[in-house]
Amino acid sequence: MATEEQFALLEDQGDDVIGGHDRLENDKEEPSKKGKQEKTFSSGIGLVLSCLGSTVGTGNIWRYPRIVAAHAAGGGALVFLIVWCFFLWLWSIPLIILEYSTGRYTRCSTVESMNKLAGPSFRFMGAWLIIVPFAIGCYYSVVVGWCFYYSIYFLIHDLPSNLDESYKIWNDLQDSHWPAWCHLLSMIVASLSVIRGVSTIEPLNKVVVPILLSIIFFSFYWALFLPYASVGIERFFTPNWDSLTDSKMWLDAITQNAWDTGAAVCGYWTFSIYMRRSNGAVR
Repeated sequence: MATEEQFALLEDQGDDVIGGHDRLENDKEEPSKKGKQEKTFSSGIGLVLSCLGSTVGTGNIWRYPRIVAAHAAGGGALVFLIVWCFFLWLWSIPLIILEYSTGRYTRCSTVESMNKLAGPSFRFMGAWLIIVPFAIGCYYSVVVGWCFYYSIYFLIHDLPSNLDESYKIWNDLQDSHWPAWCHLLSMIVASLSVIRGVSTIEPLNKVVVPILLSIIFFSFYWALFLPYASVGIERFFTPNWDSLTDSKMWLDAITQNAWDTGAAVCGYWTFSIYMRRSNGAVR
């Protein structure tokens, strides 16, 4: 039988093991390199709002209604909605979970992540994942500049009442130097928003993203009471089964998924690098 001294020795060893386990867990919670503590999102809501900021934008407010209207003109948009939901579960959500998991596991950029996961020969894949959002940002910054211009312009002018007035406002903008200045302004604002990484991204998204979500909900509520809104709702939920054979409808559904969710643009990958270990990839 074990003596009291042996039991005491086992308890001391158990305390050492538990203490070591706790230290490992703390290291996982706040990863560090060479004694330097890495920055993480300070709260779960900051992470969620930052990720929502990758999805709420022109792809939802501007592009989605245009694409749906184009397919509703053929008899109804319900089939497009069904195919869109199909690709949401088949393509977008798995890619988002993959981005979360990869960034959270490697704690590296896309280039170094591919190097760590697959070897140096696959670094080019990580580089490609940087080139794509960079190319998107090159024209997205122009669109943001337009938004700045129109936001200020319509504070002091009335909204156009017909198509001709809309074209005149647009042509006046393009014939001036304002696009260049507004583009510069958008680049400055974007640079200041990410200049300190997650330390500036998180507080900014806590303000900007709720505003964007409010715009979407307000637009949805306002659209329900527009003239002929009932006709639009009926068209939206009317199926046109013949469109299942239309390859363009399938292509529009999957590309719209990318615009609506931000999947495969590496926004989630980047944010997940700064996730706490307590924030799971799926939770």
